[in-house]
Amino acid sequence: MSVPSFSRTAFFVKSANEWRGLSRRKSVEGAAKAFAKANMVAVIHRADDGAVGFFYDVANDRVAKVTYSHVEWSA
Repeated sequence: MSVPSFSRTAFFVKSANEWRGLSRRKSVEGAAKAFAKANMVAVIHRADDGAVGFFYDVANDRVAKVTYSHVEWSA
């Protein structure tokens, strides 16, 4: 099984604090889901170096959530 890899500098990768700052009314996940619906993808970089990815499914008009515990981060 391959290890997912994300770039910390990608526009759709933000820490939980950064996602929290984007929307005062929504939770961290709510802000990331709204961003994913508008931009197709959003990733929360967790403090334990894991990640939570949100991916917009256009055909079904829904946002899928995927949790990654082992992630390879690049600069």
